[in-house]
Amino acid sequence: MRRPRGRVPRPGHARPPRKPARRRDADSERARAGLQRYSAARADELTREIRSQLKRALWALIPTGAVFVGTVILSRLADGSGSHWFSNTVADVLILIGWVVLWAPIAILGTDVWVLAGLRHAYRKLASVEVRPA
Repeated sequence: MRRPRGRVPRPGHARPPRKPARRRDADSERARAGLQRYSAARADELTREIRSQLKRALWALIPTGAVFVGTVILSRLADGSGSHWFSNTVADVLILIGWVVLWAPIAILGTDVWVLAGLRHAYRKLASVEVRPA
């Protein structure tokens, strides 16, 4: 005697009846609408976060840019004061301090915003995905 293909339900455990086609269509439509709402809400949230990050980075550029300009000017003064190794070291340290201070807004503009933009793009693509019942 041949065994039936697929999974055989145990005695007393009947398989649930399959949903009618109309109900599956309604379920898939609800799932698609829910996925679109969720994805659109997350994409809008990420858009607000990107704007906030850009605004913060641009406002941070003002004081950090001023510090950077100040350290460059002081570095030039220290470097021009003599050819002693100490003045050269002070000049290099001042340039290094200027770049370290300027790094936070550069990091936001250079990497953080693009990561958020990539996530936003992914959520927008997810909103357009076709949902089919299994």
